[in-house]
Amino acid sequence: MQPDTLPRLTQVGHPIWWYTLNRVTNTLALLALTFALFSGKMMDDQWLPRGELNHFWYYAHLVSWVVMVLAIALHILMNAKVGGLPLLLSIWNWKYRPKDSPRLWWSHFTQWRSNLELDKMQFSLLNILEAIILLNIVFAWLIPLLK
Repeated sequence: MQPDTLPRLTQVGHPIWWYTLNRVTNTLALLALTFALFSGKMMDDQWLPRGELNHFWYYAHLVSWVVMVLAIALHILMNAKVGGLPLLLSIWNWKYRPKDSPRLWWSHFTQWRSNLELDKMQFSLLNILEAIILLNIVFAWLIPLLK
């Protein structure tokens, strides 16, 4: 999601609308994945073997998986529309690129972090979604420790 997502979604049929819709489906998939992680951590591993399928977290987990599968399907369809066949074929390209080496990940991260201007950051929908995803991941690992 970008700060100008909502205005761009009003430009129906234009290329920017398809591109923005693609970003929205990506965000939806990330939110569904995050909620699937959180709801999965909240479940008890004995519910399924005992046939206890009537718990809230069990249903929440199933719903998040359904939403995630639909979001990934939409993601693939949007990529087919936005990027066409060349983009879809590039997914299957397993060619090694030296600039993607894991040895460079830390330097990429520090460069990304140095480019952040935290003092100029405004609270937008993007920041709120990123905070929700981050907090959800943290809580998914901390709450089960307290159970």
